[in-house]
Amino acid sequence: MEQRHLVKLIKKWVAGKASPDERIQLEEKWNNALQDESYLQSLPEQEREDLRTTSFQNVWKGIYAQEKNRQPARKPAKKVPLYARRTFWMAAASLVLLLAIGIPALYKFYYESAWLTISTPAGKRRQIKLPDQSLVIINGNSSVRFAKEWDQAQIREVWLKGEAYFSVQHTASHQKFIVHTSDGLKVEVLGTKFNVFNRQGDTRIVLQEGKVKVSDPTKDYVMKPGEAVSYSAQMHTITPEIVQVQPIVSWKDKIRLYRDVSIQDIFKELQESHGIRVEYKNQSIKHEVFNGSVPNDSIELLFDKIEKLYAVNVTKLNGVYIIE
Repeated sequence: MEQRHLVKLIKKWVAGKASPDERIQLEEKWNNALQDESYLQSLPEQEREDLRTTSFQNVWKGIYAQEKNRQPARKPAKKVPLYARRTFWMAAASLVLLLAIGIPALYKFYYESAWLTISTPAGKRRQIKLPDQSLVIINGNSSVRFAKEWDQAQIREVWLKGEAYFSVQHTASHQKFIVHTSDGLKVEVLGTKFNVFNRQGDTRIVLQEGKVKVSDPTKDYVMKPGEAVSYSAQMHTITPEIVQVQPIVSWKDKIRLYRDVSIQDIFKELQESHGIRVEYKNQSIKHEVFNGSVPNDSIELLFDKIEKLYAVNVTKLNGVYIIE
């Protein structure tokens, strides 16, 4: 359907002069556009629904309301200035734009103008403030996505891939704050400090202060300070445990504290956050337990300590650390 013909149909429909066939034609065009959701597949379900509701359905409702509220004239109608019909024309123009340029283009415009994605490269951390002034420290090789503007009526939501530490501001209106992970877990708070790790299908939340509710599609769990919760998306299990919080969140302060952590677990974490690769020629070293601290940006110092403590040799070849 050409844009010129589309505009003509909308004008006739709003004026109450469209034939039944023209009405069907226009509504079919609209419904067909809404059914094409290929452009939404990369988004979480909540964002898909927000886009459908906010950007699409309200346009049609806005125009429909104009027609519904129109009353039959009992006397020659007064000429109404264009500015008096601003709401109608904005809605009509939005519909013309949507159907003329296609939903994928509108989605691109909506997403880029309304949402902000912040990513970190491997081995780098970044500190940001959210629209409500809550603090987020993003670990290496991670990203957060959120709406550029928040108002007091909406839920504060952040989508996380990787690892981040949150210090959430409490608001006078007691707004919920929700962190969404890629495996469908929701971490809901009012005002608190907590760490979320979400990589390779593993999710772990550590609560430092306040109260957090962790939810998956089937169950909820309310955490207490000093607790960690591990989540298995495959088994739909939420497993709590008491932990030492400081070593787990120490990365946010540019240092890494290790308390009885296996060498294998240390390097598995660093492979995710720093992008390093490790090859074990000496398999027994994997199960050795390490205690100590190193600067967050000094991987070489960590390898030096491991060489001295466990009498192994570490070489770097083609970007791979080889332990033997």
